[in-house]
Amino acid sequence: MALQLLSRKRYPESVLDLYVEHRYSSFLGSFLEAIGYKFKPTQVQPKRLNAALQHIEGLRAFVGDVPGIGVSGAFNLNMARGDRKIQLITADDSSLDIILKFHSTVVMNVISYSHIYSLYPRGTFQESLSLINHWNDDSEQQVARQKYVDRGWKMLDSDGSEWKLNSFMVGFASFSSYSESYHGLTEEHIGIFQVNKLRRLGDSYCWTFKLPTLVYPTENDPSTEQGYRWLMSRRYDLPTPLVMEELLTGKQALESNTWVLSLQEYEMEDEDGEMFSTGVETYRMRFYNDLSNSQLRFTYCVGMESEDHAAHELIKRVHASEVVRGRKGTEGGPFGGCAFSAPLDFRAKSIDLLLYDVVDEHLRYLDEEK
Repeated sequence: MALQLLSRKRYPESVLDLYVEHRYSSFLGSFLEAIGYKFKPTQVQPKRLNAALQHIEGLRAFVGDVPGIGVSGAFNLNMARGDRKIQLITADDSSLDIILKFHSTVVMNVISYSHIYSLYPRGTFQESLSLINHWNDDSEQQVARQKYVDRGWKMLDSDGSEWKLNSFMVGFASFSSYSESYHGLTEEHIGIFQVNKLRRLGDSYCWTFKLPTLVYPTENDPSTEQGYRWLMSRRYDLPTPLVMEELLTGKQALESNTWVLSLQEYEMEDEDGEMFSTGVETYRMRFYNDLSNSQLRFTYCVGMESEDHAAHELIKRVHASEVVRGRKGTEGGPFGGCAFSAPLDFRAKSIDLLLYDVVDEHLRYLDEEK
């Protein structure tokens, strides 16, 4: 939907995908049902949405035309009247983690309540180029890439060659387009995709649009909208403390997410589940295990500036900051974990914008070092 909005093109078969951390999925699912959407379960899902959400842990889901890397589940909802459709996609960790593991850069565009972001606008809209992101190369990924080739985008592989769908290799990781005549991306392509550069959502390389500020009903001017009545029945103030803080400061918690697009050795899994090297280097998004703790509203991607863990200056800053210091994280520590983080009450204050400040300080430091 974000790509349609930014490109001013309509793809009739598209639906609105809503991404949410799984720990908040019951809240969002109940809200969608309250405003008129009906859950349409698959053959393997329970008939009630709440039951389907509760039984999703440990299941691998597939998101439309994109395999669900980092996805807990995918749930289809249709408006009771009309033809509006939504796919509710729940994330193991950060919602942006899923976006950063999509098949290629053309689909890395997101809409928040306040902004629209395109992560690679020059390649996507000016050059009609999409760089393949080799997190997974099974058949769904390859078919998804071909769909965007059919829509007019040229897919670039890691060696600089134009990617072509190999029907004989669908279902397997395929590097058949690699050729000795190609030696990597050109300097122009490296500039277009900001290779090996620490990025943050909303930086100068993004195409960012601010949406009109939401008008929140007050007690003296109550709304008759179903969604508002549902929120008020659960005693949720509008806006929530985090949104109010964003409105007052101009900062966006979502813009605390960082990543690096880098050339990395591609690994595959053998029959015993062991990873082995393919001897091929491919471009992938690189970030540390997602950051989560008991006073962060959301989970965040923290970019890895190099493969040398000792050189991760941003991660050192985060560890030394009030965002992490002395705070309880998920199972396994503040970075990463084996279980879903506990949901934080929307009425409670959070420290999410402290992370924004840490990221801001680090990026200013990098600019001064140049």
